[in-house]
Amino acid sequence: MLLGPTTAPPAAAASKASSLPFRTKSLVRAVVTYTVLDDLTVTPTSAVSDIALLNTFAVKDLGALQEKHVQLAHKEGLEILRASLESKTVLARFLEKL
Repeated sequence: MLLGPTTAPPAAAASKASSLPFRTKSLVRAVVTYTVLDDLTVTPTSAVSDIALLNTFAVKDLGALQEKHVQLAHKEGLEILRASLESKTVLARFLEKL
């Protein structure tokens, strides 16, 4: 189910496609922002999780923080996967190259 998420067809097309096997539940409901840590831990971003993360890393100076938006292609995804087998600071090394 995670590898091939599907959604129900639009109402207008539902009558034409009523014989097709569509799942009624969807994994994608809205735009969600995720936080990815250096060890490739992925969590949905929220105000509460952001504050907890700042406390975990004992961040005192918010001005020292940087936000980076990165788009990855298949090649970069494979590079990160390969690097994750060699290091626990995968993203730091990857982002240094950018």
